[in-house]
Amino acid sequence: MIHKPSPRAFFIMEMTLYLSQLVFMGSHLSVKLLFKPGRYKYNVSFTEMMPSLNMKPTLNEGNLHGWEVENIQKMDNFLFGEGLTLLNNRLFQVTWLHKDGFIYDPNNLSEIGTFNHDMKDGWGLATDGKVLFGSDGSSTLYQIDPQTFKAISNQVVYYKGHQVYNLNELEYINGEIWANVLPTDCIVRISPNDGSVLGWILLQNLREELMEAGMISDNNVLNGIAWDGEQKRIFVTGKLWPKLYEIKVSPIKKPIEEGIIEQLCLHGLTQPKEKVVNLGRKLRA
Repeated sequence: MIHKPSPRAFFIMEMTLYLSQLVFMGSHLSVKLLFKPGRYKYNVSFTEMMPSLNMKPTLNEGNLHGWEVENIQKMDNFLFGEGLTLLNNRLFQVTWLHKDGFIYDPNNLSEIGTFNHDMKDGWGLATDGKVLFGSDGSSTLYQIDPQTFKAISNQVVYYKGHQVYNLNELEYINGEIWANVLPTDCIVRISPNDGSVLGWILLQNLREELMEAGMISDNNVLNGIAWDGEQKRIFVTGKLWPKLYEIKVSPIKKPIEEGIIEQLCLHGLTQPKEKVVNLGRKLRA
């Protein structure tokens, strides 16, 4: 029998704040930053959390430090733009509540194609440079053929016998899939090979600080991961957050009490807000 190490929990080691009080064309920096040398692309959408605002999701290209808009690709009003990833010089994007996806030219963001996938609908999308990985808000991680868009495999993600539901935003980082778990402030680290949980990133303090400053409400959860592969940087944000964070993580050194991960990170097993805040503070103490 091959022994697999127990999943490890990580916490923020260093944090750099970017774009304080970001307000960008009336919309909010959302779930994906796609980096290339000196540039990035990202998906902008208020409508992911606030469809009553009647604002169109848009795909924009900008400069990381200057935040100047150079190209905009607007989507139809009935579509909610979700996961976005770059593979073989093409941008792939899925849409919430639909099986339809879109393909864009990364140079000018023009739409160059569409596709239909096997997931229930579109939440997250990532790539290892060979295949696409997708999520649909369930506990399933999909591997998708980028040519046919058929599911190559689908792995149900478990942690200690519990399904990890609400897998949302995805990012491929150093051979792992990192996924936001709605509505928690946790990121689960998943093996792309078999769907096993490799560990957790606990980021409860970010939303807590923004709430205490009166910048967001309780339902504006962590959701958004980006990986700058060239400079090895990790960025995170959340639903309607006015800030973007660059973080570095390190293992939690002291033992974690049994059941804390379930209470903090597993939808349906999480505790009332006050208890979750206290558990997060206890881990940071």
